Amino acid sequence: MIRPSRHHRQGFIRAMRWALALVLGLQALTPTAARAQSSTTAPSQNPLLSQGSVVPPNMMVTLDTSWSMIYPYIPEGDVKLPGGIAKFPGFTSVIIHPDDNRYTVDQGRAKGDGGAIPSDSTSNASVFQMQMRSPDVNGLYYNPAVTYKPWLKSKDLSKSPATEVRYPNASFKQALFNPDVPANTAATPPNYADLSLVQAARTAVWCNNPPANSGDKLTCTSTSKPFNPGLYYRLDGTATGCPIVNGAPNPNDARCYTKYDVNGTGPFPNYSTRTDCTKGASTCTQAQEQQNFANWFVYYRARLLMAQAALPETFLQLKDNKMRTGWATIHQPGSLLYPDDTKNTRNVISGVSGMDAQRKQQLVSWIRAFKSDNTVTNSTPDPTMHPGTPLLSAMAGVGDYFSRTDGHSPWADDPVSGTGTVANSLSCRRSYNLLITDGYYTDSKPQTYASGSAAPIGNEDGTAAKTAITGPNNQSYTYSAPLPYADKMSGTLADVAMHYWVNDLVPDGMPNNVPAGKDVITQDPAFWQHLVQFAIGLGVTGNIAADTPQATNAQLKLVAAGTKGWWDSTDVANNNAPVSSNDHLADDLLHATVNSRGQYFKVSNPVALTTALTTALSRANQQTGLKQAGLALQSINTGGANVKYVPEYTTVSWTGDVKAYDADASGNFSTKYAWSANEQLPAPADRNIATWNGSKGAYFQWDGTTGIGANNQALIQLPSGATGPQLIDYIRGDTSNEDNGVSMGLFRQRDSLIADIVDSAPTLLQGNVNLRYDLLAAGTPGQSTYNAFLATKAARPPLLFVGDNGGILHAFADYGSTVSDANISKQRGQEVFAYVPQAAMAGLGSFASRDYGTDSTPHHYAVDGPLTESDAYLSGAWQNVLIGTMGAGGRAIFALNVTPGTKLGPASVMWEKSSTDDGDFGYMIGDAQVGMLPNGHWTVFVGNGPYSDKGHAVLMLIDLSTGFITKVDASSQADSGNGLGAVQLVKNSNQQVVAIYAGDLEGKLWRFDVNPSDSSISVGLGGQPLFAGSSAQPITAAPAVVSNPKGGNMVVFGTGKLFDDKDPGDTSTQTLYGVWDTPSNLLSGLASNNITRNDLIAQQIIQAPVTTNKAGQDFYDIQFNDIDYKSKKGWFLDLTLSAGLRLVYPLTVVRDYVLFNTVAPAAPSAEPNCSPTPGVGYTFLLPTLMGGHYTKTQIWDTTGDNVVDKTDTIAYGYKTDATGRGIAIPAPPPKCSDPTKCFKCQAGFNLRVENGKAYCVPITTVTSRIWRQLLNHP
Repeated sequence: MIRPSRHHRQGFIRAMRWALALVLGLQALTPTAARAQSSTTAPSQNPLLSQGSVVPPNMMVTLDTSWSMIYPYIPEGDVKLPGGIAKFPGFTSVIIHPDDNRYTVDQGRAKGDGGAIPSDSTSNASVFQMQMRSPDVNGLYYNPAVTYKPWLKSKDLSKSPATEVRYPNASFKQALFNPDVPANTAATPPNYADLSLVQAARTAVWCNNPPANSGDKLTCTSTSKPFNPGLYYRLDGTATGCPIVNGAPNPNDARCYTKYDVNGTGPFPNYSTRTDCTKGASTCTQAQEQQNFANWFVYYRARLLMAQAALPETFLQLKDNKMRTGWATIHQPGSLLYPDDTKNTRNVISGVSGMDAQRKQQLVSWIRAFKSDNTVTNSTPDPTMHPGTPLLSAMAGVGDYFSRTDGHSPWADDPVSGTGTVANSLSCRRSYNLLITDGYYTDSKPQTYASGSAAPIGNEDGTAAKTAITGPNNQSYTYSAPLPYADKMSGTLADVAMHYWVNDLVPDGMPNNVPAGKDVITQDPAFWQHLVQFAIGLGVTGNIAADTPQATNAQLKLVAAGTKGWWDSTDVANNNAPVSSNDHLADDLLHATVNSRGQYFKVSNPVALTTALTTALSRANQQTGLKQAGLALQSINTGGANVKYVPEYTTVSWTGDVKAYDADASGNFSTKYAWSANEQLPAPADRNIATWNGSKGAYFQWDGTTGIGANNQALIQLPSGATGPQLIDYIRGDTSNEDNGVSMGLFRQRDSLIADIVDSAPTLLQGNVNLRYDLLAAGTPGQSTYNAFLATKAARPPLLFVGDNGGILHAFADYGSTVSDANISKQRGQEVFAYVPQAAMAGLGSFASRDYGTDSTPHHYAVDGPLTESDAYLSGAWQNVLIGTMGAGGRAIFALNVTPGTKLGPASVMWEKSSTDDGDFGYMIGDAQVGMLPNGHWTVFVGNGPYSDKGHAVLMLIDLSTGFITKVDASSQADSGNGLGAVQLVKNSNQQVVAIYAGDLEGKLWRFDVNPSDSSISVGLGGQPLFAGSSAQPITAAPAVVSNPKGGNMVVFGTGKLFDDKDPGDTSTQTLYGVWDTPSNLLSGLASNNITRNDLIAQQIIQAPVTTNKAGQDFYDIQFNDIDYKSKKGWFLDLTLSAGLRLVYPLTVVRDYVLFNTVAPAAPSAEPNCSPTPGVGYTFLLPTLMGGHYTKTQIWDTTGDNVVDKTDTIAYGYKTDATGRGIAIPAPPPKCSDPTKCFKCQAGFNLRVENGKAYCVPITTVTSRIWRQLLNHP
């Protein structure tokens, strides 16, 4: 075996003045395992380097307790359908079953002022009966496409999977009118419905016809009718004689309805959304259909029942104490909330408090206490329903509660005890009011009592502020009354919402540092304490608040442009006060959410209500994340220019970007970016996106023979209501179906079309990689043409590749690109190609989900692994290839042909391999390497990583040309929970791979030998590890290999991992090792014994920093101890400067020195805080042959005089924070072209990048090399 060549230290000192500075930027600082494992099957999907604990937001739930909440239909008034407008009543409490005992308590009228909706299965059935009993018209009625589950009582989230306790399945023959009151067979009338009684004649007050005008009361008469309670109807445009209007069935024509009877013989169609019927069957059984119908009848048939189902269903999904919740009603009179309270609070029943298990049950009990039947008794709080809809006073009452500044203030850390003050409380907490209403407000002239006396709320949104609100970091905001917020009305719901948004609710004693977004309609720019409104309108429709999100958005754009107003002149009374007009009152509800930067939800059925609640809670938890810079990459004198590429990502919203910064001739980087990838992403239809369909590259489109294909379609789990083409368009960048602050769309809203870029370091393709294949043995194919190929690469414009966690690998061109599609502009920063791995398909649906990034749909990685550029001679020509893994985003690896002059597209995809091809593929978090074996085969080498099927440590070998997989398993059959880390190739003088080193999770270091005869690869040293450690010291980073002057190799490696949930809290000691793979080992391939720690000599980090003149910078020395290589096999250095210090980044060899970065992640924060807790890092530069014989010398500028000389203190490492970014240092600028004349650079290895400028000064000023990974996860 030919070993790596040895270079002497003095040669290094003289020749590598700039090399170290370059290495500081170019070494791959992405952790080879910098993630967390959340289960036994996959790494965690969140960064763990820094820890932040999200401050739980406040959420007040305000329930509409008007008596219309007992109605069994949605909406009231016009039912606008594509085929026509159906007329529904208003102010009429009809019932679905004639025995239902619900009524308006305050007026004591049995059956309300309406009656029962007929259910006559004969030909006498009216169109109104069909409309009221069709889910296509009446959103509340039984929908056979929905699985109706009994109410949720409790949910234990501590178990996996979570366990639920629900109410029992309803009885079909004793379907309760009140789910909490057992059946009483002796009662007259009965307190239940027998849904099996078919066509029994019933005398009752029947409402057989629609109102004369939409929204009017019904005219109902007492008569005898046959009654079949199990009927439902579906609008069916294919029904015989059905007239089609605007391409849809006419809802006012009886011929357009198909009748179904759950008491009949069927068939009962099965839907993909049904989970209670046999999967794959075309029909449900009658028993299944009857059970589902009974569950709907008992638990969902009325608006109030629907709310009583959805609120617990949503809130019980929250992890404990992730939100502080209170509740209120629109009718609750003023009261004292606490025993020692002195402030009378309107509308609020229970102030905000942490949502632990007990608090969740209190919320469930509160919402389910509301009834409206003959079992109601007086109690406090009043559980009855009331006439009128006083939304104005209710919103003001809740706003006044959030204006409290005493110890019981909702802004206080402990509002229940009242012992604290707002001044000493967390000031970054957000607050929301979630209003659930089914009506149009009936009150007027709202007032605020926050100051202790009544004050009118006037035209708040139409009045510009006279003074600015200021905050930290030079923040300032002055409301200027722009569109679409402003109108001329006074005392509207929108004005009330604006009052509690635009005013600082805690003006004194609390800093204004609430996380803020941009000043646009879909984001919240308020950094002061304020209240955001969410409104859920049950069937509420207006002129601007339209039936669909798309229509609402279109109308709102008209308002923003000034071509449409919130109010018409006919809706204005004296003094610009609104008059009663349901359409405009509905618009005012939307306007309130727009003004407060919240969100409006139009809901017409139980599924939509649960979705709206989930979305609202998700948005509340998704406070604006912190934008962080990623691993910056610079070109090194490429094409005569220096450019720094900086990726960014924002937590919580999980969005990202890449920005480029140019340098001038002196190496000074501009503070203004030259281009942003997000700002010039091609139109969705113009993007050149490819994927792998299982056998070849394909276009990333849903349909067509060249699209993603049936296999990929089967992998995708579509969000509710979405189609495959819609999802693909969304991933391509289409925003038309996004959720937003105005209305609810199919997919979540994105602040940017590029997703978060966390661990995928940008890789620049141009002329930066020279693998010295001109040294291949004479006669080897390609040896004589490699230098010409290097020239071709160097001549091409830069092409920057980086992966994001939306599932896309991007390629951005700079200075134009000859490898881009001719149809795409050559402007700088233009995305010219993208690749969606097949392994990312399964996560696209969750990435698009409205609740992505929350507990219900957590953030996940996708194309998050490292990228490796390499050259290989394939098919008779040199080719430039890019190898990428999914990192923690999946158990997959792919290869792209990115050779200069080729057109990037589906043909560029060489292959993709994953765990479906071989179960030994784990999560390959370390870099893949490419090399040529002695037999001329070009091969990809990669450690299989953690969480493979068998949990073995396996070296995966992939033929670069064909994708054929071979492997070498270093584990015993009894092994489990293991995995091979990143690999280091050893090449001979002909650039052939002759050995591979890698460590595993059990702390063993392995050498794999290549047989020179047949190029077969086996575990070296007789199948034994070179070094035998333990699982307490896992090896995840690639080792470094240098020659030992005594022969053989010195293999330097570190221990530690950071991909398990518990890893940040692991404070066990990790170690840097240097072990000697002796000449006898190399020659014989056998080792008499494994090297263990006992065979090594300890070196020691001196714990106290050395004395320096460098303020604010700690330097550390090393105690070197002699090593007798006759009896010892190397050295070890325990990483003891900070608890939990570990090595998870690749080491870099510079001649016979090794440069390494260590990190101690922050321990998880036990208490919420407004600022993250960063970790700490240390950078060391050490000789690989450490020992007492080593003559110490100065290598760092510890005095800060820009010179490394004898006045500096001897030190070998320094402290950094573990947050920051890696910086690639450019080659010396012109003024430093002669290093001997540049600040005495020849005395040491010192370069500084400060404010975008490069200087020949101490490298110790480059203090932040680790890409900041800060997580505030909901």
